[in-house]
Amino acid sequence: MSRAPSTQFQSFVDNHARHPISPLGNLFTWTNRQKQPSHTQERLDWCLSNANWDVHFPTPRLYHGDFFGSDHQPLIITLHHSVDQSHHVPRFIFDRLWMSEPDFETCLRDAWMLNNQNHHSNPLIGFNEKLSNCSSRLKQWKQSLGPPLATQIREVQSQLKVVQSFPRPTNDKLDQGRKLEKELNSIIECLTEEEIELLQATFSANEIKKATFQLAHDKAPGLDGFSGCFFQKNWHLFGKDIITAALNFLNGDADLAAINKTLIVLIPKRPNPKQITDYRPISLCSTFYKIISRVLINRLKPILSRIISPTQSSFLPHRLISDNIIIGQEVMHSLSHRKSGRLGWMALKLDMAKAFDRVEWVFVRRVMEKFSFPQRFINLVMACVSTTTFSFSINQQVLGQVKPSRGIRQGDPLSPYLFILFSEGLSSLIHHKTQQRQPRRHSLRIKIARRAPTISHLFFADDSLLFRSASPEAATVIKHILHDYSLASGQLVNFTKSALFFSPNTTPEIQNPVATIFGILV
Repeated sequence: MSRAPSTQFQSFVDNHARHPISPLGNLFTWTNRQKQPSHTQERLDWCLSNANWDVHFPTPRLYHGDFFGSDHQPLIITLHHSVDQSHHVPRFIFDRLWMSEPDFETCLRDAWMLNNQNHHSNPLIGFNEKLSNCSSRLKQWKQSLGPPLATQIREVQSQLKVVQSFPRPTNDKLDQGRKLEKELNSIIECLTEEEIELLQATFSANEIKKATFQLAHDKAPGLDGFSGCFFQKNWHLFGKDIITAALNFLNGDADLAAINKTLIVLIPKRPNPKQITDYRPISLCSTFYKIISRVLINRLKPILSRIISPTQSSFLPHRLISDNIIIGQEVMHSLSHRKSGRLGWMALKLDMAKAFDRVEWVFVRRVMEKFSFPQRFINLVMACVSTTTFSFSINQQVLGQVKPSRGIRQGDPLSPYLFILFSEGLSSLIHHKTQQRQPRRHSLRIKIARRAPTISHLFFADDSLLFRSASPEAATVIKHILHDYSLASGQLVNFTKSALFFSPNTTPEIQNPVATIFGILV
């Protein structure tokens, strides 16, 4: 991408005593409308002024508008503005109340058909341009609704500020350190031939429609400004375009980056926030991307139930998180009442620091390869994960564009399923160690009753509970497992927020060395 003027152009500007007006917001005005890696953006359109202009209009503001189906953005200049109030263009957000207006569908249909005569070679980019046309036309149309609707919006926004001011739990600071990547070889469960065929089968129009109508109606929209309700209620207008664009990625080779853009919104965690740590960042994905993500989830969910170990109870069909809660309560009850016997027990509750943000992409790919996922499906998933960019909503303005190198978004419907697949690496490491013959006092699992099965760990999405014999030797083995997992996956255990529990028959001579190994206060 380039934003600097050419040498010849700069000479022309200097020779004629002109100088460029710096734009606010996006700097680029032209795109070649091609997918990565050939995608190019440049600043080809400039607004120049001279000394006489500056005398009459000393404080102009220059903005670059939307593409409106063209490869160039229009230049928008304002000649006067308030000194004490900066002008900004708020981002577009679709309001479902508009659909109750009698002329809404006519306006929407006209906007959608605007570019029908220009058939784009890439249906995904063409769909994105049509969606941009809709947002631009609806921005103009909503002005005709008059003040009553605007008043309602302001009242709702006022109520929203009250809700957002409620206190929230604190988060850990983002850890910027990168860890070494290391492959795990203990995953042995592989997909069956039938499961592989299911994942690599051609995607159908029915799958796209099903995924669209599975979306929540009124989730906060992303950069596109449209909610799931907009796509569902107007399916009769552009359902075919949605299907064509989605299948162009799922069955073709379309670049997902054009629509895989995420908006970071800061939600206050406490009243009267003053520092950046007083806000919780929320990721808002575009609704069309969520359709793609939901299609992949529908393919993935039936398979996860078989290949994910029973120690994980979250997000899987026919499993309830309450199952592991009940089991955990029973084990902790037995642990707290174990007052006799030479061998004590311990439970370790792990807190993962920024679990979703620290996921290494290369580890996600290798875990899927170990499970024998077909390469085509892996590439689709990794495209969803790795092509995203982040922009930030600050004072109702959309600013910046950041491309991450790791992590999965909490606002992405696909992320929880990837995380439990990803976490199976830790489960497999623990299971592998428990199968090795060890002295009883070094055991990495416990048994609360004579006929009960042994248990080593329980997972609740990104929360973990580990059980084992209370001994420094067992603690050292677990510390090594967590270290290996951290190197491979990027995950980091926050031992200051983790917790240790010992059975009453565990002596201080055992408790203190174990607590020292983990760095946890008892």
